[in-house]
Amino acid sequence: PRLSIRDWPDFSVRAAKLEMADLPSQLTHEQWLAEQKKTLDTIASLGFNKVFFEVGGRVLSRKHPEISLPRSFSQAQIRSLTEYAEACGLEVFPMINSIGHMKRAPRIFPLYGEDGHGNRVPRAMNLGHPDFYTVYLECLEELLELFGSPAYLMICTDEFHKEIPMLEKATGCKFKEFYPAFLNRIN
Repeated sequence: PRLSIRDWPDFSVRAAKLEMADLPSQLTHEQWLAEQKKTLDTIASLGFNKVFFEVGGRVLSRKHPEISLPRSFSQAQIRSLTEYAEACGLEVFPMINSIGHMKRAPRIFPLYGEDGHGNRVPRAMNLGHPDFYTVYLECLEELLELFGSPAYLMICTDEFHKEIPMLEKATGCKFKEFYPAFLNRIN
């Protein structure tokens, strides 16, 4: 009764990531979204104030449905989850995998290779395809619109190091040329 504590967070920006890119096959969309809401409750209770939704290719695209991964979330489901997060006091930003990480990224003109078990799988986005940037930028535009034009958008460009020779062949450029060109174009 004789003690008062005045406290504040050490950092004004306290962000977490909500991974939506992997939807377990044993769960329905509704079950998975209920789990995500529990995670958002925990994130908010721990004092975080920002959250990145790693949606990858798991959002049903209206403009390009062919790029959406199987078992994607509808835009209404994403919007509902975003509203829930905002009601928890969290500012929401979208996060998308690009170039590589094709288990989670939108399937924008994929380049195929083997997975180590002899299976043909998507390995990287074909940056050399003549319509790549048109489709990619429309995908980003749709994502930004879905999230209400947020201040930030996280574009992850990891996990394509093994595909560099494939991308160099597809683009006709060396890594040190095609990667900065991608970043500058998206910026």
